[in-house]
Amino acid sequence: MPEADKKPRECTDGDWPCEMSGHLCHLEAENYRLKSLLADLREWDEKQWTEHRRRGIPPEIRKRIHQLL
Repeated sequence: MPEADKKPRECTDGDWPCEMSGHLCHLEAENYRLKSLLADLREWDEKQWTEHRRRGIPPEIRKRIHQLL
């Protein structure tokens, strides 16, 4: 493999695929945060169901919801 092929590609203005990679990276991070929050909400919901008690959403989860919205 030639040495030039091993170098990372540098973005230039108007380079659509390269510009989109930055957006995709941001979306992947947002997707991870949302999936993590959803998992925590499901766990909290299951605990509510098994305890047969209704309590408010825990403050740490509520804070994460507000940060994402």
